[in-house]
Formats: sequence, structure tokens, C-alpha cells
Amino acid sequence: MSLLFLMMACSDYKLGSESALGTVAPDIEVSPQRVVFDPLPLSTHESRVVQVTNRGDGALQLDGALIDGGAFSLEGALPERLDPGEAVALSVVYTGTNPEDLGWLYIASDDPDTPEVLVDLAGAALFPELSVAPSPYDFGVLYPGCDRDVAIEIGNAGEASLTVESVGVGGEGFTLSGLPTPLTLAPGERVDVVLAFAGEWPGNFEGTVTVQTDIAGVGVATQTAAVASIIERTDEFLQPSGEIQGVDMLFYVDQSGSMNDDAANLGNNFGLLVESLQINAFDYNIMIATKDSGCHNQAIITPETDDAASLFRDAATGGGGSWTEAGLTIALSALEQTGAGDCNEGFRRGGAGLAVVLISDEPEQSRESWTYYLNAIQELVPEVVFSAIAGPVPSGCPTADPGAGYWEVVDATGGVFLEICDSDWGSRLDELPTTVVLPSPTDTFPLTEAPVVDTIEVRVDGLVASGWSYSEALNAVIFEVMPAPGAGVGIHYELAQICD
Repeated sequence: MSLLFLMMACSDYKLGSESALGTVAPDIEVSPQRVVFDPLPLSTHESRVVQVTNRGDGALQLDGALIDGGAFSLEGALPERLDPGEAVALSVVYTGTNPEDLGWLYIASDDPDTPEVLVDLAGAALFPELSVAPSPYDFGVLYPGCDRDVAIEIGNAGEASLTVESVGVGGEGFTLSGLPTPLTLAPGERVDVVLAFAGEWPGNFEGTVTVQTDIAGVGVATQTAAVASIIERTDEFLQPSGEIQGVDMLFYVDQSGSMNDDAANLGNNFGLLVESLQINAFDYNIMIATKDSGCHNQAIITPETDDAASLFRDAATGGGGSWTEAGLTIALSALEQTGAGDCNEGFRRGGAGLAVVLISDEPEQSRESWTYYLNAIQELVPEVVFSAIAGPVPSGCPTADPGAGYWEVVDATGGVFLEICDSDWGSRLDELPTTVVLPSPTDTFPLTEAPVVDTIEVRVDGLVASGWSYSEALNAVIFEVMPAPGAGVGIHYELAQICD
């Protein structure tokens, strides 16, 4: 009986021991399963803890930990064993490297259910970003001895601090000032450096502004260019004789349908106009301009022109354009194109007076006011005389509206105003040439630009002249003895160095 008990007792112990051995096992727990680092400035570090715990009732054998991902690393090492309930902390270090960094932490053990544990790692680096504006910059044209500067803004458009280690400039005539270096710029911070250029002689100049920072390989070059040049000018004058040597007559004729009979009236009385010019011994140039371009119709008529009357009649109905009822616009355009190579070349002559005749049954309808066009034309020909054949102001007449705008320029210059409703106005064309006047001889010749006074050279009829002085108040050359009537006066000079 006692033997049976012993055997049973042994049997019960064994069973208990096997049961216990069957449930004893390690159980690995890793927390957290994903580690996301806060954004870091480039190349800075941050560490986070990953805890490894043995939740089982058997010892946990750790085979090691491995990092995959160049931006991440481990501090320290795992022990070889963790007893039940025991834990160890792993320090994972992230170094800001790229705008997005990814990695994985592998932990191997003898946990029968999870022999390998994978922990996701993520981080992001904050980069500085250099900005330079304006880039490029063109200084334009400067005169020798002048200088110009511009504020070049150097900024940090990134998300981390930026150190500007140096700012330099290369290129003759270019200088930099106003930015001590090294200088650290916080994200969004901007400072100015002053880039200046001064050219001492004519030529083309290029410079390069280079900004070096603490980011390897980063720099910004701003290409700049400038031209420094001496500008020379010759103003030419013809000393007035005080007598009219010829008349240049510009006619504008409204080309609207209601003007057909008036255009014919003008053409039919061309002979009367020429007779008046001949009686007064006036050499003449006559042209009609009606198109937007301002170029003459048919021809510029002179005493040598064949079949002049026929050409004049055809020109009077030469066709219009957008500005068919804007006589002052057409007149200004025509007079602006009388230089060499222009479509009205040869119309304006030295020693000849200028008469502008405007013919319309409507008010003047240019875009600007009549004073604008009068001033612009008087800048070209100060002694211009306007005459008009238009509706009387202020009431008009049965076949024409008031010639507002035309009336005013005629009144301002002392010309003749004929009422277009009078059927015999053509018979009065002989009055038009007699209004022309020329200025009297003068001792004062105004320059078109401010000169470098020491460079002024004055010639009369091609010969170097003396006996003159320069008036800064008038910006004019004044002769002690007035040049003879008809003399040619040329004044050559360098333009003053106008620095802004």
C-alpha cells in the first residue's frame, strides 16, 4: 500500500512538471512600433527610446538589433538575455539628412511566435534656402563719372537657419557694401547688401555677385551689366534773315463724305493760291496730308512741278483713315516726318515760313486738347501760323458744326479763319500765304541738352568762332556780335553727366 502511494505520488509530480515545462516561454514586446521624429535642422540630431520587454515566463534570448536607413543609428547595444518581466531601453538616433528620411529597426530573439520585430522609423530635415533678388540686374546706361546703386536682398527662404559666410563681387567698376559676414539668417529673414556701379570711361561692363553659405556647394551669382558712354551732340541753326524767303504750306482736308464739294473747291482754286505766292515772290513747297501716317498725298508741289494743279486736286481727295476728323493729329504727324529719310523729306526748308491750313466741317476731334498739338508743333516750328476753313464758332453754320479747336489755334498764331459755309471761300485762298512770318536775327542760340561747358565748340559757316559765352540760366550760347543773316551756326558739345 505504501509503494502504490509512492508510485502515484511520483506520477503526479511528473505530470505537474511536464505541464509546467510546456507553458514556460519568452514573449517579446517592443514599444513603440513606429517612431516619427520631429523635423530637425539639417545635420542636427535627436534620439528616441524604443523599449524591449520580456512579457513571457521564460528567459528571452536576444540575438541583436539592426538599423536599416542611413539617417538613423543606435546608441548602445542589447543584452543577450532578458528574464521574465525584465525590460531594456534602446536609444535610436536620427540625424537630419533629407527632406524625407525612412528607416527600420530590426530586433531578433528566440520568441517562438515573433522571432523578428520590425519598427518603422521616419524623420525629415529642415533645409535653409538662399534667395537673392533682383537677379540678374541691369544698371542700364550711365555717363562716365556717374554711379548708381541697387539694394540686393539676400534672404533665407528655407525652414532652417542659414549662415552667409561671405558675399563678394567681381568685375571692374562694381562694389559691395552693407553686409557684415558671417551672418546667420533665421527662416524668412532677409537683409540688404548695396551693389554699386561707377563707370569712368565708355565701355560695356559685367560683374558677378557671389554668395557663399554654410551649405556645401551652394552659392548664387548675380550677373550685372552696365554701359558707360559719352554722348555728343551738335545743334545746328540758320540765322534768320528777317525776311521771308519761301513758304512751306501744309494742307489738311477732312475726308468725310460731306466734304466732297469743299475738297473740290480747294482743288479748283489752286491757281489763285499759286498766283498769290508768285505775286509775293515766295518760293513754295505745298503738300496735302490726310492719312493717319501723315505722309503727303501725291507729291510735294514746288514751282518746278509739272501739272501741279491736277496733282493738287487729286491730293485733296487722297483718302483718310482713323483720324479723318482730327486735323491737328495729322498735321503733327506730317511735320514730325520731314527729316532725312522720312516720307515728307524735303518739305521743310531753312529760311522758309510754315503755314498749316486745316479744312473741315466738324470740330477738331484729336485725342488730346488743341493746346497739346499747338505746343508740340511749335516745338518743331516756333513760328508756325495756322489758318482754317471751318464752321464759325460758337454757332456753326447751315452745313457745318462749329470748328472748335481749329478756331483756337488760328487765333493763337494770327492766321486766317474762313467760314466753310461761304461758297466763295476758295476765292480767298490768296490771303493764306501773307500770314507767314519769320523770326528776326538773334544773338542767342538755345541748346537742346545740358552741355559739359568745357567741351562746347561753336562754328559759324563751318569756321571755329570766338566772341561768345554760355548762359547756364538760358542753356544757350550768346554771341557778342550777332552772326550775319543766313549764317549757319553749329554748336557741338558733350552732354553733361546727368547722374541720378
